[in-house]
Order: sequence, then C-alpha cells, then structure tokens
Amino acid sequence: MVLLLICLLLLAAWAIWIIKAYSEQQVKKSILQLERRSYFVLYANGEPLLTFSEFTPDSVMAGLSFSEDSVKRTLFTAGGFWVNRHVAFPSCNGRVMAVVSKLGEVIPTPNNAKLFLRKEISYLTADLKAMRLRQAELRYYLRVHGVQDEGYDIIAKYATRLHAQIDTTLSALEKLRKIGPNTTIKINQKAKFTAKFPDGKGQWQAHELRIVKRSTGGRYALLQTLSEETPQDVKPLVLLPWKSEKGKEAVGASFLTNAQGKMNSSLIESYLQSNGKYSFSDYLLKDGCPIFTPNGTFIGMKVDTTIIYREELKQILKEGDNENK
Repeated sequence: MVLLLICLLLLAAWAIWIIKAYSEQQVKKSILQLERRSYFVLYANGEPLLTFSEFTPDSVMAGLSFSEDSVKRTLFTAGGFWVNRHVAFPSCNGRVMAVVSKLGEVIPTPNNAKLFLRKEISYLTADLKAMRLRQAELRYYLRVHGVQDEGYDIIAKYATRLHAQIDTTLSALEKLRKIGPNTTIKINQKAKFTAKFPDGKGQWQAHELRIVKRSTGGRYALLQTLSEETPQDVKPLVLLPWKSEKGKEAVGASFLTNAQGKMNSSLIESYLQSNGKYSFSDYLLKDGCPIFTPNGTFIGMKVDTTIIYREELKQILKEGDNENK
C-alpha cells in the first residue's frame, strides 16, 4: 500500500508538472530572438559561379559578388521559444521553435533556375545600359568642371562607385552568358541561425543553431543548438497532447525595446476580432513568438494575425533528426 501510495503521489506530481500553467516569469524565460544571416550561391555544374545577398520582389539578384567571403549577408529577425521534444519529461536538449523565413521570399528550384537566369541577364543588360548613360553624363560634368567647383568631390566619388558597379555587372553578365543549355544550374541559400536571449543576470547570450526540421512550406522550423545542450536560465515549453484552447483572448510573449534602447521581455494581450483573426501587432509581437491563454497555458505560435496551434507544431517534433545529417 505504501509503495502504491508513493507511485500515485509521483504520478500526481508528474501530471501537475505537465498541465500546470506557466507563470509570467516562466513565460518570459521561454522566449528568444532568432537572427538569420543569409545569402545565395549560384552553382554551374557543381562549381560556384556567383554569390548574391537576396532576391528582390521582382526575382532579381541583389548584392552580386564573386565569393562567399565578400558577399553581404541579409539579416532577418523573428521570434522563437525553447521547447521540449517529449511531454512526459524534460527533453529540450537545446531545441527551439521559430519562424525562419518571411512571406514572399524567393527560393528557386532546380526546375526553374534557368528562368531566373534569363530574367537576371535581361535585367543586368538594361541596368548596364542605364549605368553607361549616367557614366557618360558624369564624365562630361567632370571634364567641364574643376576640382575647385562646389560638389565636384561628391560627383567624383559617385563616378568612382558607378565605374565599380559597371565592372561588376560586366563580369556577372560575362559569367551568366557563358552558361550553356546543358549546364546544370542550382541556386542554394546559405544561412546562419543564432538564438539571442538574456541570461539570469540580464546579460544577452548568443547560441548558434542548426535546422532540425522545416515545416511544410518552410516558414517555421525546429532548430537545435550546435552543442545540443539547453542554456541555463531558460524555460522550455511543453506541447500538451490535447487540442489547444481557442478562446477570445490570448497573450503573446516578446522582446520590446524601451526608450533607453534596452530590450526587455514583455507580455502583449490580443483579442479575437469579428473576422476570426487576432489583433496581433507585428511591431509589438514578431512572427514566431509563443502564444498563451490569459492564465498561462501555451497554445501555439504567432504567424501573421493567426496562431499555429501546438497540435500542428508537434508534427515536426516527431519527425526525423537533423536534416543536415
């Protein structure tokens, strides 16, 4: 009977640990800010040909360069939170759930990569023509004006930058035009993910992450620290096994910058509107931030004005190991 009583007490303590709502302090310790610094590499028959920072909304390559060392990385920030893999026991091991991309982001596939190249060649050809017209105008200005004239130095510096842009565009066009119809083209995005959060002393820490599993569509993902260890002073969340509560009120946790420029964890209330969307502010609450009921039960992740509920998030916790292995 004593053994049975002990087992029942342990079972009750375990159940309380699982279903107990989080306190405000625990909620604030669960969050992090995710940073992604990324760029693209264009490969021709497996050899790197060009690098660039990102695609513009018109699917044009921006920030062209010729090496991965010199290419400018594009910074993307989002919200995220520490998470346990299993419900029954602590099992974070450095796991993070976060939004890793933004809507409208262009990621070419091997099937359509050459369409992007044709568009890029057309754009660079037109851009080169326009730059050469500006170059001719600048040369005329510098020829008829002297160094003593007001604004001469500014125009001369601009002309120097324009000459360099023309050289880069000419080199890029030369490389792209040499690509033959039988060349295998691949465009890969390379990214470095970092989790940033305050420790128990309020000092900001940074841990590099790797992707474990992406969601369908690649908007959010499960990530993990390179050491596969959970930092101290953080609170991993548990994804309860039953359906989330879908009430009229919700509370999001995020980092906000105060008037002194310091970032602090904050709770932001939201309400369900008549259109079925929550009144989340993207300024106050970034995509990827965790969402709770008013009493502190974790229900899901903010994406736009909606919530991706924990029953959907659980799917990528169950699937596979590190996608890079």
